[in-house]
Amino acid sequence: DEKVAQGPMVTLAGRAVGAGTPPYMSPEMLTAPDTASYPSDLWSLGVSLFELVTASLPFTAESEFLWAVAIAGDMDAPSPSVLDRMDESRRASFDHHLAQAIGRSMEKHVDRRFAAASDMYQAIYDCLIRRGEEVYSVFISYRVASEAPLARLLFDDLNHSVTPGGHRVTVYWDAHRLVKGEDWKEGFSTGLCNSLCVFPLLSYGSTAPLAALRDPKAAAADA
Repeated sequence: DEKVAQGPMVTLAGRAVGAGTPPYMSPEMLTAPDTASYPSDLWSLGVSLFELVTASLPFTAESEFLWAVAIAGDMDAPSPSVLDRMDESRRASFDHHLAQAIGRSMEKHVDRRFAAASDMYQAIYDCLIRRGEEVYSVFISYRVASEAPLARLLFDDLNHSVTPGGHRVTVYWDAHRLVKGEDWKEGFSTGLCNSLCVFPLLSYGSTAPLAALRDPKAAAADA
């Protein structure tokens, strides 16, 4: 919001701080800006994730001068949880580990927040690992028979392998899993909607026309 980000903010102690976007500012930025450090960035990232997940900000204020009160007015009150902003059906299926990671990044007291950005990254990455065990890691698909050997090579090399981070790779190869007589679109949709990565294998015939296209900037220069 450019309007709220233009002017200086006023802290609870009546001091002005530099321009910023108030809804994303940490409690320490609003109470003792001289002490603020990288944990404030983790707070701001947590607020961004909160908004991404819930389509709403964790705190609200009626004016730009009241953000300090809304965020840091009661340091003993916990920050809102993303789970509290969801309806019951979505709350049940949402990753509670991810909710905890977002919540920890928004701890009002700095010493309760993640100690480093790498710790927050690891917490969120672990959520992906757990999610990856429930779905397929890679989706391999091809429509031209000449791509079958490469598809088999990828499948044999990747399926049930383990990444350096400890993730067990499971591959959905639509041609391999397709039930006899089943429409290929059904298998394609299943793999596409339930995999973390997609490896579409395209034949030369389908990509050659794209490679022959000229760069619009080069064409304009020649003209």
